[in-house]
Amino acid sequence: SPDGKRIVGLARSQSHNNPSTLIYSDDEGETWSEPMDLPGSLAGERHKALCDPISGKLVITFREIQYDLNKNNQFDGGNDWMAG
Repeated sequence: SPDGKRIVGLARSQSHNNPSTLIYSDDEGETWSEPMDLPGSLAGERHKALCDPISGKLVITFREIQYDLNKNNQFDGGNDWMAG
């Protein structure tokens, strides 16, 4: 985090069968939170994090992935996702 108090990890499923996941640590990596699935609107790959020098906020850009193209409320892998 910009204030240096939290380490955040973002991960995505290589198979594209699961949503992106977030974990964090508030003690320099000694312990970690339980993994949290991110909402589909935050699904992506090639994440790049930067600290905005003007606002001091953390900005993360990524290539969007759209899941569940067949609209059955499941991550079916294969042809059921698209990178945007």
